[in-house]
Amino acid sequence: MGKKKIHNTAISFIRRQYMNSPDYEAFYYNDIKIDTINPHYHSNDELYFFLEGNVKYSVGDKCYDLKQGDFLLIPPDVVHSPTYIDENYSYRRFVLWLNKDFLKKLSDIIDNIEFGFNFATENQIYLYHLEYIQFNDLFASLLELWQEYNENQIFKKTTIINHIITVVLKINRIVYNSNNSAIASPQKELHTLIFDYINRNI
Repeated sequence: MGKKKIHNTAISFIRRQYMNSPDYEAFYYNDIKIDTINPHYHSNDELYFFLEGNVKYSVGDKCYDLKQGDFLLIPPDVVHSPTYIDENYSYRRFVLWLNKDFLKKLSDIIDNIEFGFNFATENQIYLYHLEYIQFNDLFASLLELWQEYNENQIFKKTTIINHIITVVLKINRIVYNSNNSAIASPQKELHTLIFDYINRNI
């Protein structure tokens, strides 16, 4: 059987800054030219996953030059907006809105699922950069979510929620590992073992 095609069609930019859905909304944008997006805030959590473009983005009192592989965690009531968009490049990004009450309901079955967004709120750390493998892994999960979001399959809502849980848990792990210097990566641990072996036996 052939590999199932991923639904990767971007949509036109939606200017409303509030949720129509009570739980979650997803957006996949690819703009060539876009009018100014004014500073704004939401009552929901936002995952902003940057894919392409030459963009400066402000969150709270911080401003970032975004690079492919960056994502932002934007808590409720934090003002944010792009402050510069180069119209010579496509501006491509994936945005996921999550209602706070929805995350709280998920936390009843998945311990500490709000970790990443809570960390952003408490520490004002909004930006994370992903290396190649992490970037592709998270992007693949977001594309699977986007595909399900745009199809009408049986068990659609349950499948979307499963994809959201997968994405949020990956984000949580990235946030935790990025802010916990006591955690050594498996690769470093392997290098240490190799050097120890060499020192002992050569």
